[in-house]
Amino acid sequence: MKLKEVRIYCECYEQGLYLLKYIINNKKLTNLDHKIIYTTKGNFKLYYKDSVIAQLLHNKKFDGIISVVDKNDIEHPITTIEFSTAVPTDDHILQRYDFVYWSAFYQVPCIKISSSEKNNTKFGGGNKIKIEHEYYAALNIKGVYYHIEWPLIKNSDLVKTDFKMISSPPYLDELQKVINQMIDSFYSSKNDKDYFALEQEKFKKYINKNFSNNKLNFTNSTRLNFDNKGKITIKFNRYGHGMDPERGMLIFFNNVYAKRPIIKFIVQRENREMYKKMYDSKDLKYIMDIIDKKVIGNKNNMTFDIAFDLFKKATSTNDLFEHAKIVNNVITINDADLIRNLEKRRSVVNSLLHFGEKIILADLNDDIIVEIKWNISIVDKFYLLKKKESLSVPKKKLPIKIISNNRINEDVITYTSNILLIKNNMKNIGVSYPGAQGDRKILKGSGVNTKRDYVDVISIKENENGKYDILLQENKQRVSETEKSDIDKLLTIINTEDKKKKLDELIKTVYRNVDINKCYIGVGGSKPSLSKNNKDIDYIIFVEIDNDHIKWEIETTNKNVINMFNNLLSGEIVLDYPMYIVED
Repeated sequence: MKLKEVRIYCECYEQGLYLLKYIINNKKLTNLDHKIIYTTKGNFKLYYKDSVIAQLLHNKKFDGIISVVDKNDIEHPITTIEFSTAVPTDDHILQRYDFVYWSAFYQVPCIKISSSEKNNTKFGGGNKIKIEHEYYAALNIKGVYYHIEWPLIKNSDLVKTDFKMISSPPYLDELQKVINQMIDSFYSSKNDKDYFALEQEKFKKYINKNFSNNKLNFTNSTRLNFDNKGKITIKFNRYGHGMDPERGMLIFFNNVYAKRPIIKFIVQRENREMYKKMYDSKDLKYIMDIIDKKVIGNKNNMTFDIAFDLFKKATSTNDLFEHAKIVNNVITINDADLIRNLEKRRSVVNSLLHFGEKIILADLNDDIIVEIKWNISIVDKFYLLKKKESLSVPKKKLPIKIISNNRINEDVITYTSNILLIKNNMKNIGVSYPGAQGDRKILKGSGVNTKRDYVDVISIKENENGKYDILLQENKQRVSETEKSDIDKLLTIINTEDKKKKLDELIKTVYRNVDINKCYIGVGGSKPSLSKNNKDIDYIIFVEIDNDHIKWEIETTNKNVINMFNNLLSGEIVLDYPMYIVED
């Protein structure tokens, strides 16, 4: 098959660049045209009937997809990729498991890059699920899945990273080996179906050669309950953050046991703070007003009406229950409403409908307040049809265009800041991208109550006295979008002894023990500037993009910051690989 182009779809440009190294190292792909394409922009639904890539990205925002385009402009997915820096507890291992399912659904091999080591056990979360369990679960759904080990910094739970690309690991021989194997399989195949079948055979041989333990011996826990018939109930702890890792657990156990688990939310909580932790929604103020006035203000009384109303608000599912039947606190979703909701492809809620048997909203005594049911056969038929459609997609290449200033995003701002600081001989301790948050956080508290502060950029520079100055920076698509809370977070870190100590510990772990002189805070983004008072900010980095040129301009009156930037207060970066987005 004659190929002309390799594409890397990614949420984080830096991770796209990282994956590109492995493509260039493959002799079959070195001389092809290489493109890096953002998946955070573009309406993939527009191309749903013509592109398997669009279907993949419409159902799951993968960290990376590698595809090739042939001489007939047909696009062939080679692999999907996930990066995970989370401590490998059972919760976090399963948090990304939906990417294994959707890869298998569309018959694309997948790769996860994460650590399987765990030095710190204070965060809990379980440690029963091993790599072999993930492999056998993937095999059970006729998928192809490889885990690539991401090494840790010695005596820590922080992963090692590439010096210039903190979102990514150092070069991994095993990743190159797996990608090369997939490319070899593709070139040896007649078509995409043949390619996936060949990879399946290699995957089975790999498992048989390396693993023998495929049994999962789980017992009842705070998250899982098994009845005497083997039926599983999974407790969902929150509505927020896309219901991760709960959805991953739901999909994993559904795949392993081929039985739909029961989904349970304990919707009554002990206090206001615990209620607040349960939600992460644009309607949080509305939700907390209800909880304050109708629940906590009424002796913490959680009624059917309140629990149902909060569920609909938290999951944005009013239309799903428009014609529902309610009898004795059991809600049965109307078939027509169910079909309409499935067709909208609302991913979070559809996962519950797709893999669960029913949803229970319970009180602190585990008594049922609300029970939600639906016609499972309709869901099964919907996804069976979806599966058939996916195998007959024409697989045209997605139309793309170079990102322009009006489509600039926070990822571009953070990437530019990272490169700019490296140019100024600074050591970047942490860089947190929107699609690749990483593990360089500042901790407070312990156990399940640990709070984590992520800063978009943490960078240090040695001054003439041998001490180190620190930059803490928050980024937004536009500088004017910076909130007071963003600045307050940075101020709290540098002015609170406990958090300053945690910042010191992070720097010591990632780099070495340093003597800190002074901390400076800044913001980054495209223009216009802050419209509100910015007296607490030491500098602003403005970024704009023009094809393969990224230009920056630093606004500051602080002489120490000017010296830190070596008077490089403006300049540009010429990209070897322009940033593309899907046309919409």
